[in-house]
Amino acid sequence: MQAKQHWYFLFLIGAGLLAILTIAIDVVLFGPQGALHLEGRGVETATFVVLAYGFIGFLVLAPQRAFGASWHVPVVLFLLAARELDLDKRFLADGVFRAKLYSGDHPLSHKLVGGAVLVVTIWALWRLIRRSGPGWARALSGRESWALLTGAALCIVVVAKSLDGAGRKLKEMFDIEISSALGFRLWVAEEMLELLFALLVVAALALWARRVGV
Repeated sequence: MQAKQHWYFLFLIGAGLLAILTIAIDVVLFGPQGALHLEGRGVETATFVVLAYGFIGFLVLAPQRAFGASWHVPVVLFLLAARELDLDKRFLADGVFRAKLYSGDHPLSHKLVGGAVLVVTIWALWRLIRRSGPGWARALSGRESWALLTGAALCIVVVAKSLDGAGRKLKEMFDIEISSALGFRLWVAEEMLELLFALLVVAALALWARRVGV
């Protein structure tokens, strides 16, 4: 039992070490400015790595659940990781979650692939809410650590998404223009919050696995 507890602990800190290592490698190769701030590099790549780590971790920690009734959890983790690298629009004529892909004059094969991904995404999210939601709510009311971390992660990702395109949103909604420097800082804050979201998700996963004894 003691060895197993140590295993969960190592898995928990592994996410943080991976994030640090990913950013450090990018800093060494490309310098601190580009590594920390450019899209598709540094912090953003670290977020992908941590989410992918969580996806693989779920398969390792709970294979019976991952390939059984809880298949939606690793699927959602995989989709989040793929979204971080913009894979949802990298190989198709438009984004999977954009109506233009299906209404525009795009190849039928792109529409079919996009539609299939969209269906799986909606199905997995529905199962996550329907099947895992009640258990999370009970754990949250009981102040269990993994549920609290999951709740914190959800709050953080909402804040992060509200910062996405903040300058454009303020201009369109309130006719307020912000400086490019402030817009850049808000973008960096968004990327950092998304990394924190990924780290909290993996931490919650490790604590949940220990709690249910998988």
